[in-house]
Amino acid sequence: MIAINKLLVMVFLVAFLCIDISPGLAQSNWQQQQWQQQQRQQEMLRQQQLQQQRMMEQQRQQQQIQKQQAQQRQMQQRQIQQQQGSAGLRQNSANRGFPVKDQMPRPKIVIKAPQSTTNNLKNSTNLSSRAQKAKQTAEDLAYKQKMKDRLFLIKKNKEERRLADLRRKEKERLDKEKNNDTKGITAYRRGTFSDDSVNWPGNEIKGKQWAGENPITSKEYAKKYGLPAENTGNPDWVVKGRANREYSTRQAPASHNNQDNTGGGTEILPKNPEDVKLDWFHMPDKQR
Repeated sequence: MIAINKLLVMVFLVAFLCIDISPGLAQSNWQQQQWQQQQRQQEMLRQQQLQQQRMMEQQRQQQQIQKQQAQQRQMQQRQIQQQQGSAGLRQNSANRGFPVKDQMPRPKIVIKAPQSTTNNLKNSTNLSSRAQKAKQTAEDLAYKQKMKDRLFLIKKNKEERRLADLRRKEKERLDKEKNNDTKGITAYRRGTFSDDSVNWPGNEIKGKQWAGENPITSKEYAKKYGLPAENTGNPDWVVKGRANREYSTRQAPASHNNQDNTGGGTEILPKNPEDVKLDWFHMPDKQR
């Protein structure tokens, strides 16, 4: 029990000390913050005072310069008035006939500004000249940048116009090719492959003679187009194409070796068989 009582007493003392010390620490922190804030305010006041002193010094120098300039103007006006008065006196004396004694020239009075004022004037002149040069340089740079931007826009517009012209020409070319594909006349052709047993070289796919009718669906095709005897049977292939360029038409002549094939159908003769564009190629089944 005695140990427990001692332990409770120690805990109580520690808690009491912590409670007693905490306000003191908080108060010291608050005082330190107040002191720092006062220091910052004093520093700001000192900066403001220094700035005001500089402004007052500049104003005083400007007033002194203006005062000296006014004094110089007054001295110049006095000298002009004195010269005018002397000239008038000589003129009056000459008119009355009395000799006028030449007056001694008055010494020129030159007021020298203090050395500090002269230095201030030189410094202000140098500052103004540097400011003018900086302004001129800035204006030159702005003008150069403006001209560079203008040239860039001109080049960009020129390139856009060039690309637009290319696209327009390409579209015209495609439209022309499309129109050419849709124009012309439809032509058909049939034939057989070569046969060495009968010395038959075979028909060319793009030959000179074309028909206006489909060999597969047209009745008596061999008779209408005067096919030879070796090409009268079932064909090995049939093609359909379109003659877009120069061509002519005529009635198909009769066969030279088959009297039954009398001709009479509309035959298409392209000037250049290679100009015929094929639509399809078909190999029909052989009938047995």
